[in-house]
Amino acid sequence: MLRSDKVSGSDGAGLKVGRQRLWLLWLGQTISGVGSETTVIAFPLVAAFTLHAGPAEMGLLVAAAKLPNIFVGVFAALLIDRIGPRRVLLLTEYGRAVAMASVPLFAWQGWLSVPYLVLVSFIVGSLTAAYELSYFVIVPMLVPEGRLLRVNGLMQGTHSVTQIAGPPLGGILVQVMGAARTLMVDAISFLLSAATVHTIRLKDERAPAASGSSVHNFIHEIRAGMASLWEDKRLRLLGLSGGGFNFFLGLGITVEVLYVIDVAKVTPGAFGVAMGIGLVGGLLASISVERLTERLGVRIVLAGGLFLASLGPLLTYAAARAEALTVLLVGAGQFFNSVGVAYFAVTSLSLRQTIVPRNLRAQVFASMRVLSRGGTPLGAMAGAVVASSTSLGGALVIATLGQGAVAFVTWARREVLPR
Repeated sequence: MLRSDKVSGSDGAGLKVGRQRLWLLWLGQTISGVGSETTVIAFPLVAAFTLHAGPAEMGLLVAAAKLPNIFVGVFAALLIDRIGPRRVLLLTEYGRAVAMASVPLFAWQGWLSVPYLVLVSFIVGSLTAAYELSYFVIVPMLVPEGRLLRVNGLMQGTHSVTQIAGPPLGGILVQVMGAARTLMVDAISFLLSAATVHTIRLKDERAPAASGSSVHNFIHEIRAGMASLWEDKRLRLLGLSGGGFNFFLGLGITVEVLYVIDVAKVTPGAFGVAMGIGLVGGLLASISVERLTERLGVRIVLAGGLFLASLGPLLTYAAARAEALTVLLVGAGQFFNSVGVAYFAVTSLSLRQTIVPRNLRAQVFASMRVLSRGGTPLGAMAGAVVASSTSLGGALVIATLGQGAVAFVTWARREVLPR
């Protein structure tokens, strides 16, 4: 089902046009990704250093960014069906640029506060949820089914490259420019990405079933997406596995920055470099996922990816207990996490794009986000509670055990997935 295929000569012209559009989409993703990855380290550092946020406030920031995955995707899917994924990509890029640029402006005026950071985190998270959903929908419109695994591997590899370049760049920019002003780089990257999306033209990009804007039609489409997801055992397992894993991922993310900076005593620049070195794993996984899936099968790659990712928080926890290897262990944790997440994400996405018919893609993908991504904000809030009641290290250990348990359950239920 996810194997590569050869293309006949009669399809060459269409593929050439689709390939050109795909490269434009890829260029926009790359530009936006570099900016966003500088924000991965800069945004929490604005909270931690500039505003002196604690575990509970850091948990709110993570939850605000991830909470939109629970409900925004469903409404974004309705918008995608009516105006098309390209237009939604443009709207979200411009919106994120404005929201992110407001942070250094507020800092300059002395207006910046944790509640405002939480608001910006929520706005950017909402627009990012709509952007990613549009992206998932538009890719199968540009490439044939048999090439989805390869193309998704390319896109994930690009994401890994931006993850490699972004955190070190972010760490350096934070030390040179300050955390708040570094966010302006992300705002500019969104505008440049929007410029590339403007050049992409699609015919009949709206879903065939999208018609009308009545409440009845909205409810019918939402129900159709939810039903299609839940009735298919393959999609249900992918959603539940993703949701369970992301719950414990959110729990770990909430305390990771505070643990590395406050407990392991890693500087922002060194933390950024460690993340960049570790995320080379995501690039290697993206390059190898197609061949590995053909060799080992979908089941092993999906479950094995989750097992590898669960080593991430464990190695980060160990970093504070081995002073000579602190940065190396943080990097190793990021490495295994990135490898595992890339294997699971690329294979899962390609499988979903193959299974779900075009007229249901937006709604089913949105429902999948509710089920899988919705676990992250819940985990972030749980992480704040666990860290406050036990310790930052204790929260990382629980994150490791939880992620490992999800991987085990996924493997135990592997018979519903294609080989």
